[in-house]
Amino acid sequence: RRHARAGAWAAHRGPFRALGGQRSFCAGPRGAPGAAGMRGARTATLLTLAPALLTPTVGVEAGRKLTLQDDPVFQPKKYQKNVEEDPECARDALWGPWRRELMAAEQERRIDLAYEKTMEWGLENATLVDEQAKICIMGLISLQYLFAQFLLQEVGSVEAAAHSFRLMDSQTGALHPDLFDKASGNGSIWPITAAEVDSLRRQILRASVGGGSGGADRRRRFKNAFGLHDGDWSSVWNWRPDGSPPATVGPGGFGAANAGAPKPSFRVYVYEPDEHAALQKLARGAAFCKHNQWGMEIALHDWFLSCPC
Repeated sequence: RRHARAGAWAAHRGPFRALGGQRSFCAGPRGAPGAAGMRGARTATLLTLAPALLTPTVGVEAGRKLTLQDDPVFQPKKYQKNVEEDPECARDALWGPWRRELMAAEQERRIDLAYEKTMEWGLENATLVDEQAKICIMGLISLQYLFAQFLLQEVGSVEAAAHSFRLMDSQTGALHPDLFDKASGNGSIWPITAAEVDSLRRQILRASVGGGSGGADRRRRFKNAFGLHDGDWSSVWNWRPDGSPPATVGPGGFGAANAGAPKPSFRVYVYEPDEHAALQKLARGAAFCKHNQWGMEIALHDWFLSCPC
């Protein structure tokens, strides 16, 4: 019954994309002004607003020099205030009672509670999800984490698990791992920790490597977390010093690649932080780092985790 529910929940999800895929703002719609025109428009706007920018804003003492902290962009977000003042979401009539029920439930029962509330509260609606994130972001993250974990470990659908994780990733990325663990009480307030989120992320990436030509035995793991399939890997591994075509992985496998996958011409060893305590500190809070100024470092690690090399 639980598998049927999860299958129904994941069946209508969108196409499989990279974990924590971000929107690209590089290209605008056709007919949009070019870069020079946009720069000119911004310059004209700034010149128009210059007098206002020099005028003290409401709540700022006259004569005091403005700093970045006075910019509305740097003001605490509503979800941050709620996380710091009410991590249990006890003030909310929906999330407070559900959290108590969730924490009191057995591990096997928690996914059922997550599914029931997703349907009951209409959390299939992205607009409602955004609104609920402002109220109880830790509850929303916990709900999505339970889905991703269940879909990967019990249902065995890497694509569905990756999609559920991706929904959670943008919410998790808003919180520094220290703040995240403080809000979750290190697992005592909400059944989740920053380390568990990081570990699940790596499990999904490794499981998405796949290999072979498809079939029921591989379920739907034809593409990896970055959307690359076996045909793409053939073109990636098509260079050889002697000009020979890429080989095919045999029954014994090759690194992370399964039998039947294109065989790369090199090997990359990726350390597993779960097995090395010192590396856990370096890899901690991957979602937060990815959504801030360390995105490329995280993307490279994610790439090699899901790469059959």
